Amino acid sequence: MSDETRFVYDVAHAVDPLGDLEQEAEKATKHNRAKVGSARPSSLLYTYGPGAIMDLPQFTIMPTGLDEWDRIWQRRDSAPPQIHAPRLRDVVRMMLRSPDVQLRPYPWQPKKHSRSAEGNDLGVPSRVFPQWLRCTGCDMLGLLAQFDYRNTHPFRTDLAVFEHAKCTGRAGGRTRKPMRRTAIPARYLLACVDGHLDEFPYDLWVHRGQPCSKAELPALKMVDRTAGKGASAVIQCASCDLRRPMNEAQGEAGKAKLPKCRGRHPHLDAFEPRGCGNDTRLMLVGASNLWFPATQSIIVMPESQEEKASDLADRVRTALGDKLAKYRANLDLIRDLLVARATPSGPTEATPIGPISWTISEDQACCDGSGGRLELGPLR
Repeated sequence: MSDETRFVYDVAHAVDPLGDLEQEAEKATKHNRAKVGSARPSSLLYTYGPGAIMDLPQFTIMPTGLDEWDRIWQRRDSAPPQIHAPRLRDVVRMMLRSPDVQLRPYPWQPKKHSRSAEGNDLGVPSRVFPQWLRCTGCDMLGLLAQFDYRNTHPFRTDLAVFEHAKCTGRAGGRTRKPMRRTAIPARYLLACVDGHLDEFPYDLWVHRGQPCSKAELPALKMVDRTAGKGASAVIQCASCDLRRPMNEAQGEAGKAKLPKCRGRHPHLDAFEPRGCGNDTRLMLVGASNLWFPATQSIIVMPESQEEKASDLADRVRTALGDKLAKYRANLDLIRDLLVARATPSGPTEATPIGPISWTISEDQACCDGSGGRLELGPLR
């Protein structure tokens, strides 16, 4: 790993929920569907943008960084559409300190009616986050892979759910028959002042930073009988019988008991190369101070001749890229290229974007803008 590397991540685990869906369909069996919920377009700007946690009926997801959105557009032969707003683009250039900026709408396509298939191949990738879940029947606390994902109804996205397949209920005087029970997100997270966000280390917490003395993979439980009253849960290890309440992690006294920040960016599936080292604070899923958008707005006015010329130069530079020097003397070729890119698949005027949809794979999801549906891909 070189010092110039911006983030540490595994390129072999890129988000490709629609690719997972295609692999599941090839098995010729009843497979999980991609759609998992719905949201309005404004929510992706102000409430549930990349790096935020979005509540679905049964679990939560996090939209990924914009780099992952390109993988969705690449499924089509044509280039992604662009929003024609030169003034806004100039502001974004200054914010990002980069001359190579494009404004694009959400991966979205309007539908003729609610059950038509247009735009089903588009979506904004997201991940299931947090990936610690708790069984509502027996309080089992486990990672995502310990639960089954079910989403087979084509028009009931609210039925997408993770389940504990062999739940026997809470301890009692009688033996109960195993049954499926819904699993919900474990609601504690770690955050630091530099904007890093991470899962809460429940296994290390209950064992006070040490491995379990009885099992390599201990069986954990989260007992929480007073939901909505802060850190009221108690973490139990069924393997060694240790217990530890979550309220010990609250406040100034709790900061000393929490691990240092690892520099994690879950929406990028990446870590800071040199770590972070800041103190962490306990956060709850759904907290109003967990995520804030950085927004810019402009007034759209008629363009002057100078602005039109500058915009034309940007389109030429974007279209030709590194080949600009090669074709700079061939003006006819450049004119033909600009005419071709001015078709509906090229830049478009800024228009309202419709509701957004989402897609997810095992620990990943995808959100597109097709008529207000969210989509989740099959588990691997």
